[in-house]
Amino acid sequence: MTIESPPTLNLLTPRALLQGSSNPDALENVSPGQLPNGAICFVIDQQELYALDKFSVAAVSAPEVIATVLGAAVPGRWARNGVSPTGVAGGDLSGTYPNPAVRALTTTAGPTQLLLGGIPASSRLVRDGAANIVGDFVFTNVTVQNQSRAQVNLSTQTGAVTLTSDTIPANSGGVAVWAIFYDVGCAVDAAYSALIRIDAIVERSMESLAGVDIGFGGVVIVQGTASPIAVTLEVSLAPNASALFNAPQIMRVRIN
Repeated sequence: MTIESPPTLNLLTPRALLQGSSNPDALENVSPGQLPNGAICFVIDQQELYALDKFSVAAVSAPEVIATVLGAAVPGRWARNGVSPTGVAGGDLSGTYPNPAVRALTTTAGPTQLLLGGIPASSRLVRDGAANIVGDFVFTNVTVQNQSRAQVNLSTQTGAVTLTSDTIPANSGGVAVWAIFYDVGCAVDAAYSALIRIDAIVERSMESLAGVDIGFGGVVIVQGTASPIAVTLEVSLAPNASALFNAPQIMRVRIN
């Protein structure tokens, strides 16, 4: 003899009442344990269909929404057909019904709830090490910043002069790594010194003697921080000297 399990109930036998303490013919006293989510029941005294949401924690407001026999403190609500849920949202949602906001995504593996963080424009979504979903600028979205001038003519200057400058933006959704390219050439045979300064620290420097035609350039790898970083390309001349510098420029490319 084969014993078959009872069929899944989607449509319950009509109930005479919506509510009634200890009344077996009231919908609020029907146990949701064996019922599928979405089961429906016609309630005679309301002349309405009610649907079961086994995961809802919506605020109880009869006759639109009532708790199951398990009580309002336990997820599970009977809602009148066509009535939007109300109350405080939970799980991956925040705010209140009927218009909650998405605050997180829960993975199928684990499961792990990932909270939504800051997502700048034109960024890609990544999961960071703290179980957050944030916007990050990855290698496939390279950012290039070009700061250049045609020529800079210095005459009888004393001390360091900034030829051009740039600002590395603060990190947003992950740690950025930048390649900083810089170069400058001198069009006359003047003695000068040059340096690239990053966050007030001299990274590279050079001195050129008069009569030697030499430029200053290279690349520096810089890791971004929580604050913007200033980058300056500077030169110094001998006292009362003059020089014409060709196209000083700084260019940065994000490489991670």
